[in-house]
Amino acid sequence: MQQPRLPKVAVIGGSIAGLSTGIALRCLGCEVQIYEQSPTPLRGRGGGLVVQYEMLDWMASHDIATLATLSIPGVERQFLDRDGRVIQRFPDSTPFTSWDAVFHQLREVFPEACYHHAYECVRLSAAGGQPVAEFASGERVEADLIIGADGVGSVIRRHLFPDVHPVYAGYVAWRGVFPESLAPAEVVETLARRFTMFQARDFHLLSYLIPGEHGELEAGSRRLNWVWYWNTDEERELPDILLDTDGRAHRSSVPAGKVQQRHVATLRQRAEQHLPAMLAQLVHCTPEPFIQVIYDLQTPAMTKDSIAILGDSACVVRPHTAAGTSKASGDAVSLAQHLQAADFDLSAALPRWQTERLAVAERLIHHGWRLARNSGLGK
Repeated sequence: MQQPRLPKVAVIGGSIAGLSTGIALRCLGCEVQIYEQSPTPLRGRGGGLVVQYEMLDWMASHDIATLATLSIPGVERQFLDRDGRVIQRFPDSTPFTSWDAVFHQLREVFPEACYHHAYECVRLSAAGGQPVAEFASGERVEADLIIGADGVGSVIRRHLFPDVHPVYAGYVAWRGVFPESLAPAEVVETLARRFTMFQARDFHLLSYLIPGEHGELEAGSRRLNWVWYWNTDEERELPDILLDTDGRAHRSSVPAGKVQQRHVATLRQRAEQHLPAMLAQLVHCTPEPFIQVIYDLQTPAMTKDSIAILGDSACVVRPHTAAGTSKASGDAVSLAQHLQAADFDLSAALPRWQTERLAVAERLIHHGWRLARNSGLGK
């Protein structure tokens, strides 16, 4: 029986979505090259995250990582009142990890020779019926299948759906990540192995411990991680807080160390006014808080001809679902499964994959909207 011809694949974007895609397809024998626009290794993006068990199972089955080597297991979830008293507490085994820990585990198993830095994709074209990725350097890469895993600002999505843009959700996430050694012992003790939440009328804050910058899991080497969601007016407030210390205007985030000190001072003042004392301490101990803007994005499709988009390039789910990273990994694994099932016939596999993953995204998007509304957040 003749073996099917395996496609040559170019993945645009080398973060978690791109690496998951590259690994899943290479496991089937596909030739995969990843093109990342950053000239230097990616690090420290986004802080803490929750990895769903489906993604952990996939990583374990491919000898990438296990629950024990990747995350800090939770024991309880607790809710605090304004005075810092625990008003509800129940068992919760949610595994807490970080962007760094997941990324570095994935990056370690993907071949160095197939991962290319400083490749900024600027447009797509076609040659001989195949898609071509064109880069800022002038280089062109032709492939059987081009996959956009280049995030919310995706160049590949703009090529496929030029009228689809991210829509501001009406609020931002202030975030902090720092070594547990910088916080008072009582704060660490209260938060360790617990998912801690404080809910007010129109905001909420959550906190949990995550691995150290290099994946350390032992006490004393971990990091404290918190997220505080605020409603922020798109015209009066948002442009101001997105202007960094160098006067540069950002669109989706202001990185640690670049938030203007007057905004950090306002953050700490609000913490004193509105948070339980222990959580206010947590905010005050954070040397360099950072900001992420919450957007909604939903494309009508995820594939066209021999081009596909996945992860945040295709659909963005609200962070309250704790599913964004796992959704991106699920997109990648599902794509590999459909390609294999269709003997790598792109015309058969891609539409089936798209139908499945759009349905998943639809459910998560609506779930995220409900969670936000219940917390008084957003439009």
